Amino acid sequence: MKNIVQKQSLTTLLIAFVLGLISSVFLAKAFLPMLLVNEFKSPLPFERTLSMIEANAIEAGLDVPKEWQADRRQQYKMRLGIDIGANGLLTACDPKLGAALLKEDRYKVLSVLLPCPIAVYRKKDGRTYVATLNVEFLSFAFGGKAGESLKEFAPLLERVTHLK
Repeated sequence: MKNIVQKQSLTTLLIAFVLGLISSVFLAKAFLPMLLVNEFKSPLPFERTLSMIEANAIEAGLDVPKEWQADRRQQYKMRLGIDIGANGLLTACDPKLGAALLKEDRYKVLSVLLPCPIAVYRKKDGRTYVATLNVEFLSFAFGGKAGESLKEFAPLLERVTHLK
């Protein structure tokens, strides 16, 4: 009798574990994109949104090098002959924060995130949207010194993307 109860308990535990694993994978798949990227509608037209974000970044003391900006619409037209619609990318950088992280080997992997990309695009609804990395979530995910730096950058990024 004792063996039957143990086998049933083990079976129940195994089923619960598998269901929990499946649920976790499903939830991660469903919500991870929303956790990694913030997207919001701009109250301004496309070109004005780009110029306002650039002006805000400069005013906030961030670097916004012209050579790091991309007109994705033009790039896709030239390379593939495909018009993807209005789509631009600017990058904003706090060189002191970036350098403090990237000088350490364990944080070099963050090179893929730095400088911080800010995408501006128009969707089929005719509205302009802005997308940024969710630096608050990333600060939680990385933790440590990287997390602290990303937390420090979060209010700057919000200030940069605040459009009136």
